[in-house]
Amino acid sequence: HDTAVDGLIALGRRQGGLTPEDLKRALPIETMSPEEIAGVVARLEEAGCPVELDEALLRPNRGPAAPAA
Repeated sequence: HDTAVDGLIALGRRQGGLTPEDLKRALPIETMSPEEIAGVVARLEEAGCPVELDEALLRPNRGPAAPAA
């Protein structure tokens, strides 16, 4: 993820922050755990890139909810 994070840092500095869509485009969000995502967000913010966070990204089982039977 390091190369993707470096790219996000550069993008975040250019546009003054990052959106959830930026993260989804650059990272394999669907296969990452909430802890991994939180770690990446922390690295981005430490590098001076504010992240507009969608709390849904940090919930386990982020996929669509299964329909009730």
